[in-house]
Amino acid sequence: MAVLLAVNAGYYPAGTQTTPVAAIPAGIETVRIGLSREAWPDTGGDVVSAMIDLSLDGGATWRTDYFGFTAAGGTFLGRSGAPVLISWTQMPIPESATANRQARARVTLTVPLRTAVTIEGF
Repeated sequence: MAVLLAVNAGYYPAGTQTTPVAAIPAGIETVRIGLSREAWPDTGGDVVSAMIDLSLDGGATWRTDYFGFTAAGGTFLGRSGAPVLISWTQMPIPESATANRQARARVTLTVPLRTAVTIEGF
């Protein structure tokens, strides 16, 4: 697994943030996005929407909302009973032999919160 982009943990205001563009090397077949769950407030609903935009032509055009997820705030417990520290999802991407693919994330927060964003490929 290769880290394609890491946005450091920080306190972010409500609204939409777009990450810098991450190059996807040839041979990468799947992209995953993860957000650290650092004291996300329990509002009774979703506090995060994270979407991956994908370009297959070096950023000339973008497939917006290629894949992503929404997540509620509060503490989530995994099967073991331990808190889940990262919310993530992954998706196969086309044209693994092509080296001019790029990804970026758009993260929308409904409330201010602390998080980090990671885009990985494998």
